[in-house]
Amino acid sequence: MSGIVEASEVQIQSKQYDIVGSLPPELVLQIVKYLDADDVVRDQRVSKRWHSIFSSDTITKFVLHQTLAFLDIDGTDDAVANAKDYFRWRHGLQYGRPVKKMFLRWPVEPVYFQMLAYRSRRLFYHVENQRKVEMLNLETGERLVYTVLDTEDGRSLWIFLSDDYLVVVVKSGDRMHLTAWNLHTSQGYVSEEHSTIGCWFYVKKDKVVVVDLEFAPAYYHVYIWDITNSHRLQKIGGLSNLELWHVDADDNVLVTFEIDWDANPAAVQQTKWTLTGQLLDRKQYGLPLFGHRVNKKYMASRAIGYSRLHTFGHRTQKRVPYMVGEPNTMDLIYDYAIDKLSFRWNDCMQPSIKDLPSNCSVFVTPHTVYNWSFLRQEIEIFNDDDQTTTAQPYQPDFRENSVRVISSNLFFFDFTAIMASDRADLYLRPFGDREVFGMASEDGVQLWFFNPNFVPDIPGMEPFQKSGEEQMQ
Repeated sequence: MSGIVEASEVQIQSKQYDIVGSLPPELVLQIVKYLDADDVVRDQRVSKRWHSIFSSDTITKFVLHQTLAFLDIDGTDDAVANAKDYFRWRHGLQYGRPVKKMFLRWPVEPVYFQMLAYRSRRLFYHVENQRKVEMLNLETGERLVYTVLDTEDGRSLWIFLSDDYLVVVVKSGDRMHLTAWNLHTSQGYVSEEHSTIGCWFYVKKDKVVVVDLEFAPAYYHVYIWDITNSHRLQKIGGLSNLELWHVDADDNVLVTFEIDWDANPAAVQQTKWTLTGQLLDRKQYGLPLFGHRVNKKYMASRAIGYSRLHTFGHRTQKRVPYMVGEPNTMDLIYDYAIDKLSFRWNDCMQPSIKDLPSNCSVFVTPHTVYNWSFLRQEIEIFNDDDQTTTAQPYQPDFRENSVRVISSNLFFFDFTAIMASDRADLYLRPFGDREVFGMASEDGVQLWFFNPNFVPDIPGMEPFQKSGEEQMQ
């Protein structure tokens, strides 16, 4: 009996003693530095005392800055009162839980939805078999039309964006034309005609990088078009095994990375050039892959053409599947501020497929990647904070007829047949950023809004409804 009483007394005493609640605020702050924003929000619910501690302005401000860094937002002037919205925003991105879903039918038909680009609340898309690109501003509802050079094949057109410029590339036969517009003034610029075998493009501020395949596989020339100062493309030397490049327009510098994946560790040649082609620096070093080996032939045949670069300030990142049939991908990351190349491995639920079309992955933040898994019909979300990949089943809107037809036939899926048919685009194209993620099909665009303070209401945009919900109304 006495043992029971003693146990109860110990239990009561343990409940009354709150270790965290008894710590000085400066020590609590040190603990919080090891916690994620979600952990802090959960800790607020433990007790009134914990709610008081973890809701203090000091801790809230610290976690707010941590959250803003995750979102890649310069929030030095953001008030602590906005912290809840930012936490909600971050949590939604990490777990695929938007504030709101909407559906937008294409305002004109037909739209070649694989040729589109999105940046800073503006969606650009190519109208099939016409020499024009249309822009929809999701913030204001404004629509603009950009007319480009004639092309015999309406699909031989690509769209690229920086914060300030729209660049449209038209290819006809072995000739290529580049047209650019200043997005603020609508002033147009045209480059000289360029002969090409196969090109890949990257835009940073008012500079366009053109990587051209010449002579043999994995041998490339780099050209720079300075949009506002010249119509000529400045040629920079031939490069083999080119995997990644970074442009710093302010410093007038191009950094290129040639990687020999057969070496162990992978051999990197990093070269710095001026944007006029002058060699500044060259160094070689190893990039240990920690037990992984890369299929060089596979990487050389697909790594550049099938993966776009994503830039966040002074960082350039690229996702590359490293071997056919393997469920791993690699993100190459270059940080110009500290002049360092690194990588990270990510688990994907869909194995790499040799002929899968490009642009299946979207870096919505430097730390979060949304990957469209065609075989599983899922959005895979990679979170760099804890190196995990989660999945959200893709739910078509009832107006996405083409998506539902293909999805219902996945049991009879024949990838080779689809790739050889008119369905080679695989009917969905992901795009987006930290505010808006979208999935485009030939029917329209499903939009996911994550910023609680940006859920626009523009003509033609309708609330999302899952397939079948229209019959229940």
